Amino acid sequence: MPLYLLKFNKLLRIGEHTGQLSRPDASGSVLLSRFARLRKYAGQTSGHSFAVAGRLVPTAAAIPLHTQPPALPGSGSWVFGRAAQPPPKAEASRDNSPHVQGKRPRGQQKGAKGHDRRQYAELPERIEIHDIPKEKLHCPCCGLPCDPFPPGEETSTRTDWRVRVERVVDRRLSYHKTCRCPEVPAIITAPPPLKVIPKGLFTAEFIARLMIEKYVLGRPLHRIGAAMHMEGLDLAQGTLAGVFQQVSALLSPLYDAIHAHCLSAGLWQADETGWKVFEEVEGKASNRWWLWAFASPDTVVFVMDPSRSAAVPKKFFGLTGDNPAKGLLGSDFYRVYQVLGETILSFFCWAHLLFHLSFHLLRHHRRDCAISCSLAGNSRAGAK
Repeated sequence: MPLYLLKFNKLLRIGEHTGQLSRPDASGSVLLSRFARLRKYAGQTSGHSFAVAGRLVPTAAAIPLHTQPPALPGSGSWVFGRAAQPPPKAEASRDNSPHVQGKRPRGQQKGAKGHDRRQYAELPERIEIHDIPKEKLHCPCCGLPCDPFPPGEETSTRTDWRVRVERVVDRRLSYHKTCRCPEVPAIITAPPPLKVIPKGLFTAEFIARLMIEKYVLGRPLHRIGAAMHMEGLDLAQGTLAGVFQQVSALLSPLYDAIHAHCLSAGLWQADETGWKVFEEVEGKASNRWWLWAFASPDTVVFVMDPSRSAAVPKKFFGLTGDNPAKGLLGSDFYRVYQVLGETILSFFCWAHLLFHLSFHLLRHHRRDCAISCSLAGNSRAGAK
């Protein structure tokens, strides 16, 4: 049996073992339909050269010269995914009403009751009083003053967005004792406020906002520094990088807790990609590191390491210790994921397997068509 059919059968066994082919949702039915088309195409014996038991070369009369191999059935929808293919062009219709097209138009529907403007009453309020100048509170003709009109004001609301950087001055009050008790110091001073970084210049609120800007909003350091510069605070990128280095030690217990929770899942997906890290490491000449991602159903753990060897996933799953993790690991065809030992059962990603199988089917199909065309040309040359 060819290699691609062996991988296809292994794929079916893994799918039945993990329950992916029997899922009740739409993805399970889509996988079954795709595998059915592949199995049907691989088992064809007429016109082309695929069979389950081996490879058949068609006769010279079956395929004429200059025949282009046809595309795989359904390859346009499952090799590259639905989003990569342009939608089919629908025929133009004279009636563009939503009932004829079967699609609801976007935006506000005709005849539907609209909603009122939101007032955002949950936001904190700042009251600003706008008054008429005193010189205009008199009649320009007779000069009599104007009296307040009940209820005396008209109210409207606006929404403001303020970003302000402040310098906090901590003034700690001091007192001296009025007694002569030797146990009490002569001068007592209020304790300083607690700081996240000892002897640091930034408040806890500043550091929390910095973490949100970097890791929640995904803004690089030079843009964060530019935003602060617009507010009047000029900070070097090295100063901000030092804050992250100091805070990383405080976040280590949280990272370890997420890591332990991820290992308890028993089902993971893993992948790695190159990453530029401009840090000098002894014995490493380049700046190329590797960012590893290990995802469980409810957590994702990132590992930055200068190596791409199997030592990284082995250390992550604790395979070198006394309590290694146990479960299923889904990945691509990278070899390091397949040699993690007996406690980690690896299986291939569905998308990679489908693409790999379609690639082998198409490659063998084109090769057999080329052989058939060559045989046909030789037979015609002999007949002449």
